Amino acid sequence: MNYVGLNIHTENIVYTVLFDDVNVKMRGKIVNNIEYIIEFLRNFENGDLFVMESTGFYEPIYDIIESKGFKVKLANPLKVKLIIQGLIYKKY
Repeated sequence: MNYVGLNIHTENIVYTVLFDDVNVKMRGKIVNNIEYIIEFLRNFENGDLFVMESTGFYEPIYDIIESKGFKVKLANPLKVKLIIQGLIYKKY
C-alpha cells in the first residue's frame, strides 16, 4: 500500500509517496492542473491512501482523487505543524 502526502500550492503540488508507511518510494512535484493530477493518479492502485492539509483550495483536488476511487484523508494544518515541531524537537 502506498501513502501519498500532498502539499498543495497555487501553482504546484509537492508530493511524497511512502510504501508500507516506512520507505520513501518517490518525491517530486506536479503542476496544479486537472490534467496533470489525473496523469499523476495513474501511478497508483486501489487501496492507496492520499493525505492533504485542509487548506483554502484543496476541495477540487480532493474531489478528483476521490472520483478515481482512492481513499483521501484531510489533515488539520495546525496539528501537522505541531507534529513536525515535536519531531524536530525530539531529533535535537
